[in-house]
Amino acid sequence: GLVHSLPRRLIGTSTRTRQPGERRDACVESELRTDDSIPAFLACADAVISTQGVVVPGAIPNKIYEAMAAGLPILMVSDGEASDRVLNAGAGLVSTPDDRQATLANFLRLATDAALRNQLGSAGRRAAETHYSRSRIADQLHQFLTDRLTDQ
Repeated sequence: GLVHSLPRRLIGTSTRTRQPGERRDACVESELRTDDSIPAFLACADAVISTQGVVVPGAIPNKIYEAMAAGLPILMVSDGEASDRVLNAGAGLVSTPDDRQATLANFLRLATDAALRNQLGSAGRRAAETHYSRSRIADQLHQFLTDRLTDQ
Protein backbone atom coordinates (compact mmCIF):
# COMPACT_ATOMS: atom_id res chain seq x y z
CA GLY A 1 0.00 0.00 0.00
CA LEU A 2 0.85 3.67 -0.09
CA VAL A 3 2.22 3.93 3.44
CA HIS A 4 4.57 0.97 3.01
CA SER A 5 5.95 2.27 -0.30
CA LEU A 6 6.63 5.82 0.90
CA PRO A 7 9.98 5.25 2.62
CA ARG A 8 11.39 3.57 -0.50
CA ARG A 9 10.21 6.39 -2.73
CA LEU A 10 11.65 8.99 -0.37
CA ILE A 11 15.16 7.53 -0.44
CA GLY A 12 17.16 9.64 -2.83
CA THR A 13 19.58 12.51 -3.03
CA SER A 14 19.74 15.93 -4.52
CA THR A 15 22.82 17.45 -6.05
CA ARG A 16 21.39 20.96 -5.95
CA THR A 17 19.31 23.16 -3.69
CA ARG A 18 15.66 23.88 -4.30
CA GLN A 19 14.86 27.16 -6.01
CA PRO A 20 12.19 29.48 -4.54
CA GLY A 21 8.75 28.32 -5.64
CA GLU A 22 10.07 25.02 -6.96
CA ARG A 23 8.25 21.88 -5.87
CA ARG A 24 10.27 19.95 -3.32
CA ASP A 25 9.81 16.66 -5.17
CA ALA A 26 11.64 18.20 -8.15
CA CYS A 27 14.87 17.94 -6.13
CA VAL A 28 14.72 14.25 -5.38
CA GLU A 29 16.68 12.00 -7.69
CA SER A 30 16.71 8.22 -7.88
CA GLU A 31 20.23 7.48 -6.63
CA LEU A 32 20.77 6.14 -3.13
CA ARG A 33 21.77 8.64 -0.48
CA THR A 34 25.22 8.83 1.07
CA ASP A 35 26.23 10.58 4.28
CA ASP A 36 27.64 13.60 2.44
CA SER A 37 24.41 14.03 0.47
CA ILE A 38 22.08 14.11 3.49
CA PRO A 39 21.97 17.93 3.91
CA ALA A 40 20.97 18.45 0.27
CA PHE A 41 18.42 15.66 0.50
CA LEU A 42 16.87 17.11 3.65
CA ALA A 43 16.77 20.58 2.08
CA CYS A 44 14.28 19.17 -0.43
CA ALA A 45 12.02 17.52 2.13
CA ASP A 46 8.88 18.74 3.87
CA ALA A 47 9.05 15.96 6.47
CA VAL A 48 10.99 12.80 7.32
CA ILE A 49 9.43 9.36 7.65
CA SER A 50 11.22 6.97 9.98
CA THR A 51 10.18 3.36 10.45
CA GLN A 52 11.69 0.71 12.67
CA GLY A 53 10.78 -2.88 11.92
CA VAL A 54 12.72 -4.18 14.91
CA VAL A 55 13.26 -2.09 18.01
CA VAL A 56 16.69 -2.56 19.55
CA PRO A 57 16.97 -1.07 23.06
CA GLY A 58 19.15 2.05 22.96
CA ALA A 59 19.31 2.16 19.15
CA ILE A 60 18.04 5.45 17.73
CA PRO A 61 18.04 5.98 13.95
CA ASN A 62 20.37 8.81 12.93
CA LYS A 63 17.69 10.16 10.60
CA ILE A 64 15.75 11.34 13.67
CA TYR A 65 18.59 13.61 14.76
CA GLU A 66 19.24 14.71 11.16
CA ALA A 67 15.57 15.65 10.74
CA MET A 68 15.59 17.58 14.01
CA ALA A 69 18.75 19.44 13.06
CA ALA A 70 17.22 20.32 9.69
CA GLY A 71 14.03 21.59 11.35
CA LEU A 72 11.88 18.95 9.66
CA PRO A 73 8.89 17.27 11.28
CA ILE A 74 9.08 13.50 11.75
CA LEU A 75 6.49 10.85 11.00
CA MET A 76 7.72 8.07 13.30
CA VAL A 77 6.34 4.58 12.81
CA SER A 78 7.78 2.69 15.73
CA ASP A 79 7.56 2.21 19.43
CA GLY A 80 10.26 2.31 22.06
CA GLU A 81 12.99 4.83 22.75
CA ALA A 82 13.11 6.39 19.29
CA SER A 83 9.40 7.22 19.42
CA ASP A 84 9.80 8.58 22.94
CA ARG A 85 12.55 10.94 21.78
CA VAL A 86 10.38 12.27 18.95
CA LEU A 87 7.42 12.76 21.29
CA ASN A 88 9.45 14.30 24.11
CA ALA A 89 10.99 16.79 21.70
CA GLY A 90 7.59 17.61 20.20
CA ALA A 91 9.29 16.97 16.86
CA GLY A 92 6.76 14.76 15.14
CA LEU A 93 3.81 12.44 15.09
CA VAL A 94 4.14 8.83 16.22
CA SER A 95 2.24 5.64 15.52
CA THR A 96 3.01 2.02 16.18
CA PRO A 97 3.85 -0.29 13.26
CA ASP A 98 0.64 -2.29 13.75
CA ASP A 99 -1.64 0.77 13.68
CA ARG A 100 -1.99 1.48 9.98
CA GLN A 101 -4.95 3.83 10.49
CA ALA A 102 -2.99 6.06 12.88
CA THR A 103 -0.01 6.04 10.52
CA LEU A 104 -2.19 7.12 7.62
CA ALA A 105 -3.93 9.78 9.73
CA ASN A 106 -0.56 11.17 10.88
CA PHE A 107 0.73 11.16 7.31
CA LEU A 108 -2.31 13.08 6.09
CA ARG A 109 -2.03 15.59 8.96
CA LEU A 110 1.58 16.33 8.04
CA ALA A 111 0.80 16.44 4.33
CA THR A 112 -2.04 18.94 4.72
CA ASP A 113 -1.10 21.12 7.70
CA ALA A 114 1.84 23.45 7.02
CA ALA A 115 1.47 25.16 10.40
CA LEU A 116 1.79 21.81 12.16
CA ARG A 117 4.85 20.91 10.08
CA ASN A 118 6.44 24.23 11.03
CA GLN A 119 5.60 23.79 14.73
CA LEU A 120 6.99 20.26 14.89
CA GLY A 121 10.05 21.15 12.81
CA SER A 122 10.86 24.14 15.03
CA ALA A 123 10.51 22.05 18.18
CA GLY A 124 12.82 19.43 16.69
CA ARG A 125 15.39 22.07 15.81
CA ARG A 126 15.32 23.41 19.39
CA ALA A 127 15.81 19.87 20.71
CA ALA A 128 18.73 19.31 18.36
CA GLU A 129 20.39 22.52 19.50
CA THR A 130 19.77 22.07 23.23
CA HIS A 131 19.89 18.31 23.79
CA TYR A 132 21.45 16.51 20.84
CA SER A 133 24.28 18.69 19.55
CA ARG A 134 27.64 16.94 19.24
CA SER A 135 29.30 19.46 21.56
CA ARG A 136 26.66 18.93 24.26
CA ILE A 137 26.95 15.15 24.00
CA ALA A 138 30.75 15.39 24.12
CA ASP A 139 30.52 17.61 27.23
CA GLN A 140 28.17 15.12 28.90
CA LEU A 141 30.48 12.21 28.09
CA HIS A 142 33.49 14.14 29.38
CA GLN A 143 31.67 14.95 32.62
CA PHE A 144 30.49 11.34 33.01
CA LEU A 145 34.03 9.99 32.58
CA THR A 146 35.55 12.68 34.80
CA ASP A 147 33.07 11.91 37.58
CA ARG A 148 33.91 8.22 37.46
CA LEU A 149 37.63 8.35 36.88
CA THR A 150 38.68 11.19 39.15
CA ASP A 151 40.20 10.20 42.48
CA GLN A 152 37.75 10.81 45.26
